[in-house]
Amino acid sequence: MESWKEREQREGVDWNLYYGFNKAIAKMISDECTSVLDLGAGGMLLKKFLKTSMQYFPVDYVTRCKETIVCDFLKNEFPQKKADAVIVSGSLEYIKDVEWFLQQATFYAQREIIIRYADTDNFPDINFRRSKYWISDISFRDLIKMVQGKGFILTEYNTINKTQPLLKFEKQTSNNLCNYALCTGCSCCANICPVNAIKMKTDNDGFLKPVLSEEQCTHCNICVKKCPSLNVKNDNSKEPLSYACMANDAIREKSSSGGAFTLLAEKILDEHGVVFGAVWREDFSVHHIGINNIKQLSLLHKSKYLQSDTEYTYQDVKKLLDNNIPVLYTGCPCQIAGLKSYLGKSNKLLLTVDMLCSHVPSPKIFRRYLDENYGLNNVKSFTFRDKSNGWNPTLQKIELNDGRVIFKDWNEDYLQKGFHPCLFMNDTCNKCFWCTLPREGDITIGDFWGIDQYNNLLNDGRGTSAVLINTEKGQKFFEKIKKDLIKCVQTPINIYPPGQLSGGKCKHPEQGRFLDLLEKYSFNKSVKYALERYYDICLVSLWSNKNYGAAITYFSLYKVLTELGYEVLLLERPYDALWKPSSNIGTFEKSPYPSYAVMAPTLCKADMRGWAENCETVMIGSDQLFNSYLYHQFGEIVTLDWVPSNKRKIAYAASWGSNKIYGSEKERIQMTHFMQKFDAFSVREKSAIDLVQKEYNIKVDNVLDPVFLCDIKYINGLANKAENKIGHKKYLYAYILDPNDKKANFLHKCKGNFNTDIVVTSDGEYSPEKIGSLWNEKTEVNVSEELWLAYIKNCKFVITDSFHGMCMAIIFKKNFIAICNNGRGAARFESILSILGLMDRLVYDLDNIDKKTMLYKPIDYSAVYEILNREKERSFIWLKNALKKPVDSRQISDYDILQEENYLLSKQIKELDQFARNLEYRTQTLEKNTSILNQNMQEFVNQLVFMENLSGMGLLRKLEPILKPIRTIKRRIFK
Repeated sequence: MESWKEREQREGVDWNLYYGFNKAIAKMISDECTSVLDLGAGGMLLKKFLKTSMQYFPVDYVTRCKETIVCDFLKNEFPQKKADAVIVSGSLEYIKDVEWFLQQATFYAQREIIIRYADTDNFPDINFRRSKYWISDISFRDLIKMVQGKGFILTEYNTINKTQPLLKFEKQTSNNLCNYALCTGCSCCANICPVNAIKMKTDNDGFLKPVLSEEQCTHCNICVKKCPSLNVKNDNSKEPLSYACMANDAIREKSSSGGAFTLLAEKILDEHGVVFGAVWREDFSVHHIGINNIKQLSLLHKSKYLQSDTEYTYQDVKKLLDNNIPVLYTGCPCQIAGLKSYLGKSNKLLLTVDMLCSHVPSPKIFRRYLDENYGLNNVKSFTFRDKSNGWNPTLQKIELNDGRVIFKDWNEDYLQKGFHPCLFMNDTCNKCFWCTLPREGDITIGDFWGIDQYNNLLNDGRGTSAVLINTEKGQKFFEKIKKDLIKCVQTPINIYPPGQLSGGKCKHPEQGRFLDLLEKYSFNKSVKYALERYYDICLVSLWSNKNYGAAITYFSLYKVLTELGYEVLLLERPYDALWKPSSNIGTFEKSPYPSYAVMAPTLCKADMRGWAENCETVMIGSDQLFNSYLYHQFGEIVTLDWVPSNKRKIAYAASWGSNKIYGSEKERIQMTHFMQKFDAFSVREKSAIDLVQKEYNIKVDNVLDPVFLCDIKYINGLANKAENKIGHKKYLYAYILDPNDKKANFLHKCKGNFNTDIVVTSDGEYSPEKIGSLWNEKTEVNVSEELWLAYIKNCKFVITDSFHGMCMAIIFKKNFIAICNNGRGAARFESILSILGLMDRLVYDLDNIDKKTMLYKPIDYSAVYEILNREKERSFIWLKNALKKPVDSRQISDYDILQEENYLLSKQIKELDQFARNLEYRTQTLEKNTSILNQNMQEFVNQLVFMENLSGMGLLRKLEPILKPIRTIKRRIFK
């Protein structure tokens, strides 16, 4: 039977992505689950990532193994098997009756259901969907509504490969309501709880979320039953009437837009009612209050682009309505949904008004902005949209306590720059249920941006309100204020800006990075770096290499630079290198880097230039990248010839791996030209100092490999993640890059000397077959970077022919034997060991190993670290000085201009090449479709001839007027 990998390759699927999906799904499954029902198991790859104690029930439409439960979902067959977790990954796309399928899946899921689905938000093209044989077309929101309508709640979701979301749903209970991934913070649950077991508190990002007191909770589940997000329903009009409205100038001067809200509020107050809306607190957060007189109305004026705390105003509204007092409640549509759900039934005395809401930023972030730029205690008032220069979406006004008034527009203010592209957006707003039609309020109001493109007479520069009438009640009330409007013109619903009524806003892709930056830097710098994707240092690194030494080297240098306070981007070699990069993070089980710190490989070296322009410094890391052979294999990138001249260029711990320069004279001259343009150049091996001076005429310094500079806590942190896979056994560890029989015999001799077990691993690139061809020693293959480190950290003794294996033994203070690996470079072994006084641990000839009795004696690491600490301090000083060298005055050279032109030309060639490929594909598709059409037409004609022969009534002649235009079309197509 073919393996899952063979099947996926045969069917043209990216099995690396399939691998990643299943790995992510396994991590989503709760620890409490003991059984899994995998609907559409395929090659059962998911089982590989599950705990061995987990019961696994694979379901598919054909037998994959003897355990397969065979079901044809298209025939409404379903396994009668309950499990804690039900997995639907990549199968829902092929289900015709989705409602039935989800009803079954949720019925048999005892705890949770995890779904991976290519929704129509990410794959809207129906023709593309049908080309994949997908027969269900469901949006992200509709899928969530369908599952939540069956007693589940979305508690986690993330996106794999930027397109297909993984959704985890759990049974709806009061305990997991607070974990709801799409909670808007509307406060309905806190208002409805009969024992006050739920309080609204801010999360780490400053957004309001419910927190449950389990001691107080009686598990009545009324919070679940009333949560508007879990019970989405709306009977308002899907085709509301739309108006462009203007109040008089006096009202509009006090308003952010056209004054519609003021007129509505004044009418309620005239009827002795109460108006609820958002007001500023003293600390510049926002909350809802109710007012009952006209003098307080100014508190509710002006837009406040922050999440407002509705507190217990829903309870206040109910009390007022019970006492027959009219109420106008205005807020974001999710807040209106919360109020309506809390009340449970409509009331003729309640008028709800929702706003055309883009999203809500965090009050915490806003206050951070104010404090850093003006001093929070120095600010008297803040206006998000000031009309001093007319109706403007971006001008803000800051009044300070000392009387100063500051105006800032989007081009000079980082709050504005971040707000408009949704950098501060609440995650919930990203997938809002209520920003679409039908709207939640009886009336919807907002700024009518772009109305002048429909009718320029409806924009006089003082503000125009958009008003949507969503209910009959809203229509009746709107009629009461029409006479007070100086303009009120009905408009088509389709002229609103894109996304305003369809939920088209998405959070900025760099939001995660922004929040991380905010932990370390100022607000303004965090916004700038996130929006511009700017970094302090571009670290050229082979982060995708399946090489344990390379992986720990770049990880260490990354950590060293970030600890020094720099933002670092890891940039791989391009895809056109002879040794191509992969999409995996080297040998790591899990990437130790933030996703935004790792840049996917570019197509060619010219494309790397764009990322270099987004950094102040470009640094080439350690390892033997200047070695002539590797220089070519990795795309000839290390001389940084692709980096603009006005960028700082640094080589840290560059290595040739030997005492000789290989390669042609032409190559050496070319390398010399660009290497001499480095601002600072250091080498890892002492012997390279004279070598580089002689061959390239560059003055260099000798520094330590980055692994010695990295704080041990980070390396320990990696090792600790895999220690549970080792246990408490005592063992000798051998890390052998180049296995052979002589080394195997030596390992057996060491095993006898130490009277202990031995664990052997080798190069991360080796397959079991390759290892088997090199020696017969039992060898673990493809261990993770974390396990490799854990093996070294927890062993009794290390034997290795790897430079970095030896370095890690020193870092973990292990006794070791280093077998000099001439094929991979002896100079690097000799350099560090001579510095540390450990040359007696180096073995050149295994035949004479018995003569070196010192090899088995304990190393005096107190003496070693006394030297090592001095060398670390010296290397740190070199690195810090290199990073501070000035580059501001440097000019762009003729070569830079030529490179830029070459880059643009290369890009145009690639675009033309892609266009040609697309054209060829479309031509082939057209030819295929034409061939099918021709066959169908011929069959149609044959049938007509057959019918004419049968009838003898001249049927074909009668149909000639129909066939003639068809034949004409056919001739044109073939022409």
